[in-house]
Order: sequence, then structure tokens, then C-alpha cells
Amino acid sequence: TNGNPSGYIFTGQTKNASSDIWLIKTDVGGVSCAVSGIGSSACIYSGAGNVCCSNGSSQFVSVFGGTGTDEGRSVTQNWSSGVPSGFALVGTQYKDAANRNDIALIKTDSTGFSTTNPSEVNFYQRLYGGTQDDNGYSVGWSGINILVGGLTKSWTSPTFNSDFWLLKIIPGSKGDACPYSGANGNCVNSFGAFVQRYGLDGNDAGLAIADGGVVLAGFGDKSATASSDVWLISANLLNGTTCDYSGGSCSADSTRVSGRQI
Repeated sequence: TNGNPSGYIFTGQTKNASSDIWLIKTDVGGVSCAVSGIGSSACIYSGAGNVCCSNGSSQFVSVFGGTGTDEGRSVTQNWSSGVPSGFALVGTQYKDAANRNDIALIKTDSTGFSTTNPSEVNFYQRLYGGTQDDNGYSVGWSGINILVGGLTKSWTSPTFNSDFWLLKIIPGSKGDACPYSGANGNCVNSFGAFVQRYGLDGNDAGLAIADGGVVLAGFGDKSATASSDVWLISANLLNGTTCDYSGGSCSADSTRVSGRQI
């Protein structure tokens, strides 16, 4: 949960007809509004509306998702000119019958409302991923830009391995990323948005992002047979690139990659 002067905000999963993403705002005592008919159509995401109950911006319960198993994993507060202006949450959304997922980024207003309307600039729902399994674990801020961290299997070989995946989403983009569907899952555009993939030969995943900079923490394997290391990646704010970490760690200018065995 993230604390703020008016209460708490947290995300997770609710089991209805399918498993959906839940976003819940409580008061300082941990109390939210009352949802009638949990487990029924009263609180199942339909695409047309997502607020199950609301007492304005002080308490609400919202639900998001598709037809399969979806889960919220990280949430942070939005700010506009120093004033709270809603929330951004990241998780995973079911993609196909092979149980593969996409990364889900959802921005809401202060009452928990969001829309799938593709023309919406501020309160949108977007999916990112390729042909394989992609999962979102963390969301943070770098100035006015949203940072999304997770893993991708869509550009790894073999596809049961995974890489760190970091996306920088800029304001005014409607949540759209730069075009990352090329050969390596990376891209940078002239507006400062980027998508970058990091990793070696094993399984890697970005689990946490530090607000205020491009710093991604998680776990990574140096090879397919090695034990896992804790990884900390500090990337270039403009394009997401970092130093050459092929030896396991590196440092150059303002970027750094370090790994420690666990």
C-alpha cells in the first residue's frame, strides 16, 4: 500500500466470474466504501464502467480486466503541479488460451474511474506485450513520465527465459509506447519515450522502480544454469540505455548495473 494524508491505496486481484484487477482506496482507518453483491455482476468489469462503489475521492473500489485471469501488482499516486490527480497501477492481463499475459497500465482519476476509449489522454487503460508471456510488476515516476517495470518472454530465445523490460510513457501520449514490435523489443522516439530490454542468458525480471529516476531492481540469472542474483539497473533518463553489463556488472557516466548473488 501507498500511504497519503487521506488514506491508503492498494491493488490486487478479485475472483468474480473471472479474476480481475482491483483498486481500492480507503480512509486513514483502512475503511473503504461498501460493495454490494461482490462475486456477482455488481462488481465485474464490463468495459463501460469500472467503479464498484465510491464516496468521491476519499473511498472507492474499482475493477478492471478482461475475460481471463488478471492481477494488479503495483500502484502509485499521480501528481499534477504538486496536486494529487489520481492513480497509476500496473499488473498483468490475460492474453490468450495459452495463459500468456500482457503488461497492463491503468491511469485513473481521483475517484478510481478509467476508460478504454483510445482517444482518452489522462485516464486510460493500455496493454503492452508481444507474442509470448509479458508481465508487469512495478510502476513509478521520473518527473512527469511514467515508468513501468516487468519482464518479457516475447523477445528472448528460448522463450521460456525472460528479460527485464522497462517502459517510459510520456504525458500526452494517451499511454501509447514507442513502437517496440521490432526484432529486439526496444525502441526510442523523438519525444523521449522508450522501451528497453535488459538481461543475460537466464530468467530476469524487474520487480521495483524508484521514483525520481530510472532505477530498476529485480532478479537475474547470469546464465541458464546459474543461481539468481539481485540486480540493480540505473539507466539513461533519455533513452533507457545503460553500460555494458555482459560481464555481470558495469559503471559508466550516470548509468550502473550491479548484481549480487542470493
